[in-house]
Amino acid sequence: MLGAGRGPVKPRTAARGGGRNRFSPGLKVSMDRGERGGLLPRRQGGWESMDNHERGLEKKQGRLDMPLPEWKGGYGGDRRRLPRVVQKLLHRRRLSAEEKAELLWRIHELEQAAQERRERTRAILLLLFLAFSALATWVFVSQPWITGGILDLVYPTGG
Repeated sequence: MLGAGRGPVKPRTAARGGGRNRFSPGLKVSMDRGERGGLLPRRQGGWESMDNHERGLEKKQGRLDMPLPEWKGGYGGDRRRLPRVVQKLLHRRRLSAEEKAELLWRIHELEQAAQERRERTRAILLLLFLAFSALATWVFVSQPWITGGILDLVYPTGG
């Protein structure tokens, strides 16, 4: 590779210490040997797991974020009021497997509730339409002056 007027430039590698570390520098991690012998980050203090407030098991007074089970799926105007998992998504941070599962389950619950509302609305509209149709039919049949007026409009007698 050629540098900008400086001659050949060696690519930086992790062995030389110039490469990017795959862990962010502000993140406190200790290293642990995995099953295959590689180094893996070990969580300290449970920074990535959900606490009982986030799960909705015990609501803590004074916390701005709402528990995930109470979230209705909307924004509401204040990012601090969103559940912690949704805040992490907005900041494009990684979610743990537990957080992903809880968030997917909550989205599934919200979609099921929306589908039930749609079905209930359709059923109510269908009942209203049938009731209005039955009322209109009854009025049409029971009142001869309405029937005669409509028939005169449809089939004019010319007289």
